[in-house]
Amino acid sequence: MKTIFGVYEITDGVLLTGNENVYSYDDDDITINICGYLCCRKENKSSDGMSVKRLFNDHDRRITEYLNGVYILVIYDKKTKNLHIYHDQNTSALTLYYTILETKVFYSTSIKKLLKESGIKRSLNNETVSDFIVNGFINGSQTLIYNVFKIKINHALHASQKKVEQTEVQYELEQLSENQAIDNWSLVLDNAINSCLDDQNEINMALSAGYDSNCILHSLKKNKEKKIHTFSVGGSTGKSELVNVKKILQSYPDVTLQETVTDNTTLQSLPDIVWRLEGTVYEYGVFLQYTLANMVNQAKVKHFICGECADQVMNIHYNDKVFMPVNPQPDNPHKYSFKEEPLVFASLLILKKNGIMFNSFDIETRYPFLDKRFVAVANGVKNLNGTSKEFHKNKCREILSKEIMENIEKAGGATDCYSLFADRSAIKKYTKLIERSELYKHHQKLISAILLRRIRDFISSSDPGTSAKQKRTFFRFIKKITGSISALRKHSLNRVAYSFLETRLRVYINLHYIMLFEKLFISGEYDEKFGDAGIDISLPDIMVNKAEADH
Repeated sequence: MKTIFGVYEITDGVLLTGNENVYSYDDDDITINICGYLCCRKENKSSDGMSVKRLFNDHDRRITEYLNGVYILVIYDKKTKNLHIYHDQNTSALTLYYTILETKVFYSTSIKKLLKESGIKRSLNNETVSDFIVNGFINGSQTLIYNVFKIKINHALHASQKKVEQTEVQYELEQLSENQAIDNWSLVLDNAINSCLDDQNEINMALSAGYDSNCILHSLKKNKEKKIHTFSVGGSTGKSELVNVKKILQSYPDVTLQETVTDNTTLQSLPDIVWRLEGTVYEYGVFLQYTLANMVNQAKVKHFICGECADQVMNIHYNDKVFMPVNPQPDNPHKYSFKEEPLVFASLLILKKNGIMFNSFDIETRYPFLDKRFVAVANGVKNLNGTSKEFHKNKCREILSKEIMENIEKAGGATDCYSLFADRSAIKKYTKLIERSELYKHHQKLISAILLRRIRDFISSSDPGTSAKQKRTFFRFIKKITGSISALRKHSLNRVAYSFLETRLRVYINLHYIMLFEKLFISGEYDEKFGDAGIDISLPDIMVNKAEADH
């Protein structure tokens, strides 16, 4: 597992590091650490310390304008005794945390490492919990732990003997006209995908029934020398793409598939999921990511290609300035829009739930759609892509066979939370358990508002022919929370009801995630296990609250 760790002594400007499996370069003038992968602009291979040093000497704090990749870059200038920490525009596949204690700055890509080495007094940051419940992540510099911070989007961390601060940085893109972007689309995307390959004779990648991973597979098949292995996860009940994936692979008879499903045993892994993600992100897709990473790890794969962030990069708003609420309110936090604020979702949710999870299994991930050259091309055709990547879909229709396109799902995604439960009674038991918790009681008003928004969405999107009687029937159903899951999928109103109940489960699991985070990371009861990548604790061993333990 890759881990960046260091302690910067503010008084005398001395840096002590304890990185693990991270590229390091050191000479009389500079120390450089790179977590992830980066290359200097216009290069196609990973850059070494000398190349980065030259860029830093030439451009100083503007170095991010000349870098490509998904990385965290630590530079310690021995001449000035200043520390600089940069990340790519999407804040890397990991997160850089830090805390300041008297004259020392502790920083790490692992909260466990940071807490253990700093000895910081811990408490849940109540100012950020509501943001986490609403969005599943926290924008800005705050985290779920009070006085533990992270580097913001489009910012870098600088520490000197005078001050510690985050400053805004720029990520320069090549400016292409729409026609130039159209002409270069296929070539640039192929180059971005090929840049993700290593020197092994095998390629391992995630495959879904969506456009993006199938676009990657089509491109990789041009490389006749490497054997391709794909991995896919479905759900035992509810949403699952496995059937379509298998049909797609009939067009690629020499491509292998390893598959598995999320089921009613997967929820028992929630403590291990929280342990590995360290409270950075929650989204119902973490169960799919966990199951996928576990399967890839069991196959002894160490290098994995992913299609993450394609939707965001090809969104017309991707390069817009990130919105930050001036005065966020705990009772009414800002809910970020998936389509209108794609950079936030790419940086703080989509990339993190994948990158942090895979890194915890010691698997290096690569992301062709985040290649800066491809981002520049996507920016050139942003008006054609809009918010639903229409240009990209049309290009896929041109290159993918009719047999493949017939099995492309327009709306892919993670497996349903319903697949995590054996039956209806198990869901009722779980929801009652969450509702007895202090966290639920404290945020009940906010939770009700989230669910009410789902009802309002139903009202605004209802078919004109939906009668008042049908709506009343729907609301009675919501109030009673009754009915079989299979029956819910048959009628449009029932599908919305099913979606509402699924939303409710997602919120409740989010609450459970936060409870587990507080137990595992703040209570101090599991500090002796902080050196372990995973944790083998069953849910019954970590109760929601003390009252439940005595129930």
